[in-house]
Amino acid sequence: MLGLTALVPYLVFYVLPIAIWKQGVYPSGFGILLITLIPLGMGYAVVTTKLMDIDVVVRRGIVYGIVTIIMTIILSIGILVVVSSPSSLTAAEQIGVALLLGIAATALFGPVKKGIESLVDKLFYKDRYDYRLIVQSLSLSLNSVKEFSDISRLIVGTAVHALNLAGGCLFIKTQTGNYALSTAEGELHR
Repeated sequence: MLGLTALVPYLVFYVLPIAIWKQGVYPSGFGILLITLIPLGMGYAVVTTKLMDIDVVVRRGIVYGIVTIIMTIILSIGILVVVSSPSSLTAAEQIGVALLLGIAATALFGPVKKGIESLVDKLFYKDRYDYRLIVQSLSLSLNSVKEFSDISRLIVGTAVHALNLAGGCLFIKTQTGNYALSTAEGELHR
């Protein structure tokens, strides 16, 4: 909607006057300023309304774009090394080199993609990255404890600290069907 709002003044004050009187109401430079508001308005809509989970599309675009650039650089260096070598290669050797470069690209794709995803998550989606690490460390910690009371304290403590809560508690269902307080941490308000 904001994008359309940016287009209306451009149409009313510049395009229509030029079409009717062959002269705009304001100089053409202002028209460009109004046109730049269209992508800004779309960006604002995406950020504020999480339009169609566009952040997933943007993240994938960034990751695969960077992976493509890195893989292009690696393959280009490999090709330049082969082409710049003084000996000329036969057709069979050229095919062999192409196959080796393809195998290298295939082998490197997974680790490069995983590394770029990690880097993008750290830079652009820090909160999700931190929560992923918290869940991984909680999983490792839960594997080392055996007692139910220790497990419940660990779960509540992790949730309270990770979410920066004033307090938290865990209720368990007893054999009688009632709920009982298992663990509590911090301040609890009624």
